[in-house]
Amino acid sequence: MVSTPIILTLTFVSLLGNINRQVDAADCSQLYATKCLAKLPNPTQAPVVVYDGDDAIYVFGGSRRNLPYPSVYSNEILKYTISTDTIKLVAHLPLGLFLGTVTADGLGNYFYFGGAYSLGDSNYYSTSFAYNQSMAYVTSGNYLQNGVIKFDMQTYTWSKMADLPTLYRTAFGFWDKSKEKAYLFGLGNAHANPPYDHVGYYVTPDHAQIEHFNIPNDDLEYSAVTNDERDGFIVGRLKQTNSLFWYQLQTGDGKYCPVSGLPGNDDVLLGGTGVALVPKLKRVYVFGGASRNLTTGLATTHDGIWHIDVDM
Repeated sequence: MVSTPIILTLTFVSLLGNINRQVDAADCSQLYATKCLAKLPNPTQAPVVVYDGDDAIYVFGGSRRNLPYPSVYSNEILKYTISTDTIKLVAHLPLGLFLGTVTADGLGNYFYFGGAYSLGDSNYYSTSFAYNQSMAYVTSGNYLQNGVIKFDMQTYTWSKMADLPTLYRTAFGFWDKSKEKAYLFGLGNAHANPPYDHVGYYVTPDHAQIEHFNIPNDDLEYSAVTNDERDGFIVGRLKQTNSLFWYQLQTGDGKYCPVSGLPGNDDVLLGGTGVALVPKLKRVYVFGGASRNLTTGLATTHDGIWHIDVDM
């Protein structure tokens, strides 16, 4: 099936800071999620969340199951201000979208790729990263699977790169700028069984290879990930339902970290959140999501915003 990719360009003004920090070993016997005062305007799952490098986190779209069709798909772009713990509507997408992926060029421009919408879908469940202020990469997803696309954020043109050595219908990635390497993982296509392959994608040269990362082969379909050059975090749809997973890019260490205060617990599976790491505060922010009781099957969509301190 061939789909037309959706690429949206959104421009905001943001002040970017140069952030450096030391990271200790992942000793995370117990983490705590603190609920923020601000809330999403509606209970929302599967938004795309991006930190601007300064004092704001942007929330793009999402699915709002409590609203009637077609409003179930949000076209809102929200700005959460960290220092004041406030959130406001700042712009609209041209249509309601969720399950897309966003990159930023560091100049205040944000690019939304793919996503599902009320009249159909483009490529979704993909992952993306910005290589520099000019180039972004998008890979995998329900239609692209083993494909890699390089997108020029200045000329709005794209090029097909070398294919991945495996297929991902749902992909996640940690981008390590210092190594110019993307750590790719997720769910294989419908014909593949776990454990699924992990792939290291190297921008220079354009090359991908099967590698082993200490990242679990959990059902990560509605998970969310965030990282800087040292630490990567996975939130939601983990086998240890009361945890997040912390992966250290430089050492390859990874472990489940129990979290108290999120809607998920031993009997409740949390997924569909949006997450953003704020390195200068050593915090992971969690937006919305949906939780499902594993015994009764009852599900709840959330409008909450939480932050988790990860300064070990």
